[in-house]
Amino acid sequence: MAPNIFSHINKFLAKLDEFERAGKPLEAYKWTRYLTFEVESDDTCTADVGVTWGVVKSVLPWVDKIPDWAMSEKLVDWRSAGDRTLKHAQNGLAQWRHHKQIGKAPNRVDILQRLVEHGDKNPKEKLSEQELETEIMEIMLAGGDTTAMTVTYGLYELAKNLPVQEKLRAALRAEMPDAADVTLEHLEAVPYLDWTVKEMLRTHPTLPSMLERVVPPEGSQIAGYHVPGGSIIGMSAWSMNKSPDAFPDPLAFQPERWEKPTPEMTANMLTFSVGPRSCVGQNLAITQTRIHIGTILRTFAIELHPETTPELMRTVDNFQGRPVADKVLLFFERMP
Repeated sequence: MAPNIFSHINKFLAKLDEFERAGKPLEAYKWTRYLTFEVESDDTCTADVGVTWGVVKSVLPWVDKIPDWAMSEKLVDWRSAGDRTLKHAQNGLAQWRHHKQIGKAPNRVDILQRLVEHGDKNPKEKLSEQELETEIMEIMLAGGDTTAMTVTYGLYELAKNLPVQEKLRAALRAEMPDAADVTLEHLEAVPYLDWTVKEMLRTHPTLPSMLERVVPPEGSQIAGYHVPGGSIIGMSAWSMNKSPDAFPDPLAFQPERWEKPTPEMTANMLTFSVGPRSCVGQNLAITQTRIHIGTILRTFAIELHPETTPELMRTVDNFQGRPVADKVLLFFERMP
């Protein structure tokens, strides 16, 4: 999937050039969502479902406009947004089947093809058309906006912490002196990029809410405390990722802390959760983030717009986090 991701990030770089020539800041949160939503749809069904920098306008902003106090009252609007995404998923599946029927199937394996082939080989596990459409929709929504938030806050942290930005760019250019050298293999060979991505995921987990669980009727012993049966409990990745016991100076953005991670750091890093119900797409999310951040930072310097303040970059918890201002303005300058 890496070649596909690179094809889309190259479009994004061209967009950054446009904004630089116009002397305008980029609305990073908006444009990174266009980027990641397009990547997710292409990885899923390799079809033109109309998402190229467009469908997000009619889908994701609905979620952003739901205030904390009115989440339940706005579920109708949210469902409407999901319905439109489902329509794009249906179109993508139809295009995929049509191309396969006429012998113009893509020459790479996408997620939909794997699902269909698995069902052909295992009839008892074969998914219906409706189930396939649902799978496509869930991947497009779950993978696109979460990765966009990670990339957006990552770019913000790099703009805010210039020594980190400069150190990362130097490391990237040492490994890849020429722009043509930018490949996933070269990006994976830059330890400081790996540390930076981990620190982005730690400081700004995309799902800060608690995932609630009900204690069994007999109760449970948790961390030395007896919790009565029927109690609702949960654990927040936002809090665990910032435990001062595991991460000294937890609010500081310090990629170097990952050079020699302690067992406590690993145990408290819950951005993707842990165990059998952890995020199934975490490897793809990390790969996307590594490619997006590495490619952008090797090429461009980033500067904060005066309106992009810490106060407006506070995370609002609507189950999935987002910046309180919904607008993250950053300047990009192509480096020689």
